Amino acid sequence: MWKFSIAICFNCFFFLTVLGQSFATHRDTQGTTLGKVDNTTGIYTPISGIIGFSSLFTTIDPVKGHFIGVIQGFPWQATGSLQTIDLATGNVLYDIPLGDLSNGIRQIEFNPCDATLYAARKEPSGVTIGKLDNTTGIYTPITGLIGFYPQFIAIDPAKGHLIGVIQDFPSQSYGSLQTIELSTGNVLHHIPLGDLSNGIRHLEFNACDSTLYAFYRAPNGVTMGKLDNTTGAYTPLSGTIGVSSQFATIDGANGQLICITQDVPSQPYATLQTIDLSTGTLIHNIPINQLPFTINHLESMNSCCQDPVSIPEFNCDNLPNIITPNNDGVNDFLRFDFSEKTAVKLDVMNRWGNLVYSEASYKNTWGKEAENLSEGVYYYILTDENNKTCSSFLHVVKE
Repeated sequence: MWKFSIAICFNCFFFLTVLGQSFATHRDTQGTTLGKVDNTTGIYTPISGIIGFSSLFTTIDPVKGHFIGVIQGFPWQATGSLQTIDLATGNVLYDIPLGDLSNGIRQIEFNPCDATLYAARKEPSGVTIGKLDNTTGIYTPITGLIGFYPQFIAIDPAKGHLIGVIQDFPSQSYGSLQTIELSTGNVLHHIPLGDLSNGIRHLEFNACDSTLYAFYRAPNGVTMGKLDNTTGAYTPLSGTIGVSSQFATIDGANGQLICITQDVPSQPYATLQTIDLSTGTLIHNIPINQLPFTINHLESMNSCCQDPVSIPEFNCDNLPNIITPNNDGVNDFLRFDFSEKTAVKLDVMNRWGNLVYSEASYKNTWGKEAENLSEGVYYYILTDENNKTCSSFLHVVKE
């Protein structure tokens, strides 16, 4: 029996932590690459070539080990693409043109508990929240208009909630802290935040302690603390750590927040900081290059302190070995004992090894096509997302 499990401690916004490793996009004068960053030294190691001019919004699918990002394609132009990159190889798996980025996808967050990519989409009339297919670029809204512009979003994976700071009106800096139920699209909490020129800056949810963390910008600088999304109450944990927060992520397994902060007002100098979430203590404070030509977005995914969520279970015992495609309701389809949410590839070969059927994500639907095959013995292979396989002979019988 194969059992796929992944801990629910993931936060996928600007910074993301993967099994003790942090990934980042890095921009220089030639463009942007994807790589690994050491938050204790600031050393960046690229794993990809140049993927575009600038990274705008990023997240990680920890189930598949994929980086997903909205990437600006050309300098100072508003066109871009939705890219999916294999973190193990740096290969670009999907590169979907998005066209003009002045509207369109604004923020993206992956929820590992339902294996779904969510996004905020800006239209001329306002913003909606919905599901985004990173393989096709298709966006399916789950809410109506919730405001004018999405500033920051995070996901509480255990509760299935998206939490966002939303600008309410065009050309005004007033906004609200909204909590949206992902299964229904209903707004559960809508808390006015007032003027957004100061106030809440970034949101990061830590599933390891079920806490929403945020940066709060005041005229004298920015602090990091806890934010209650049901009341809007902010409790600072740190003292002033800079004048502005640029990007952030949470390493839930180690109880740390990693961020890039701007040091000096009106100047683009920055530091890579690591903060202990239990005490607010600054653990590392590493100067990095002048913004924006430095580390831009950071993403991490961690194994965590909570019990894993099984997604899903695939049983390789007692595999079927006969199909009788005669529409009598018995053995008409090749069926397996796994959830239909499981992404399993099916390949069927004849006795000479020639492929006669293939489906990248099999849903127990192959049967009618077998009517065109000759009666006899065939062979099939099942391959899961981790490239594990099981196989069996298959008798095609026509009665």
